[in-house]
Amino acid sequence: ITNRPIAVTETGWMSRERFGGGGDLEKLNELGLTGSEIEQVDYLDKLVEIATDSNLEFVNWAFIHDFRSWEEGDEPTDLEVFDSIGLKQNDGTTKPVWRVWLDLVEGLN
Repeated sequence: ITNRPIAVTETGWMSRERFGGGGDLEKLNELGLTGSEIEQVDYLDKLVEIATDSNLEFVNWAFIHDFRSWEEGDEPTDLEVFDSIGLKQNDGTTKPVWRVWLDLVEGLN
């Protein structure tokens, strides 16, 4: 515990609900270690709650856009578990968490 300001420099939650391709990541499905677009919103809500109750200086979401186009159940190739943590899909399509993020930013202004 500290009285110094705290910063979260990279955070996010995956919107991917399942992995495929028979690789090691497919085991994450069985363990329940995947996410969803709703879980992204829940995670951000919880993070805001924690930030409100602590000395959190700022939060930086890791990616605005998913860094590659992906589909549920496909086999990821690069940075597997991080391919779906963007606030928007790779093509710019917004996810529900994007609106929550914008509302937070607008509330700061």
